[in-house]
Amino acid sequence: MFRTLNGPGFSASVPPGFTVTPLPPPGGYILVPSGSSPPYIPGLVSIEPVHPMSVNLLLHEIYNLENPLIALANAQPLGLVNIVGMAPPRQTMLPSGTTHIREFDAVAGNGQPVRVMVLAIVGLQTTVKVLIMLYLFRWAEFIGPCLQLVTSISLSGTPPVPTQLQAVVDEEHRDQIEFRVVTKNNQSSPLTTFPIVYGDVTIINIDESIKAGNISGAGIAIGKHSNATVTKGG
Repeated sequence: MFRTLNGPGFSASVPPGFTVTPLPPPGGYILVPSGSSPPYIPGLVSIEPVHPMSVNLLLHEIYNLENPLIALANAQPLGLVNIVGMAPPRQTMLPSGTTHIREFDAVAGNGQPVRVMVLAIVGLQTTVKVLIMLYLFRWAEFIGPCLQLVTSISLSGTPPVPTQLQAVVDEEHRDQIEFRVVTKNNQSSPLTTFPIVYGDVTIINIDESIKAGNISGAGIAIGKHSNATVTKGG
């Protein structure tokens, strides 16, 4: 049973199993999916309202993460000790508004490789900052619920639109999976791309996933990938 999470200027549908913790100052939340538990949390989502006067600052951070000082300021509060790869900034459209996305790979304090997604969802009246952090070796366990949560966000002034999450397999790029959000009128927007193999570890068996018809609860489609991927050493 989905439950509704309400914050200043936004709401979201929380999939079953998430633990919700308010963030200080009031208005933001950290959400941890089922199966992601302390002391090391391999998957989480945070949602924070952004004051109108701080929107440009947030966008500046997203588009300038190559700057070591900005990257460090974003990484240290997350317990990350090193950034090892960076994807270029990009925009996509979610039903709630224009979404600016930046992704990077990093190393957590316990040595685990981590993928971080920073999103600024800019609506007609309000803006929220969303952060998704997943251990790369365990992304397939948590990516579906985390992205479903993010794509369910509704901002003030924008009517909610039903969406579905889709995992796209590209036969020419079987080393990765692209995730898209699809609206009821079949408008499709790419969100992110995750590796099937990282280092020497195969994270998912793509043929078994195709046979099962889903990855982490996202239905599978065959198509062409469009997202930029994280570049090592970025």
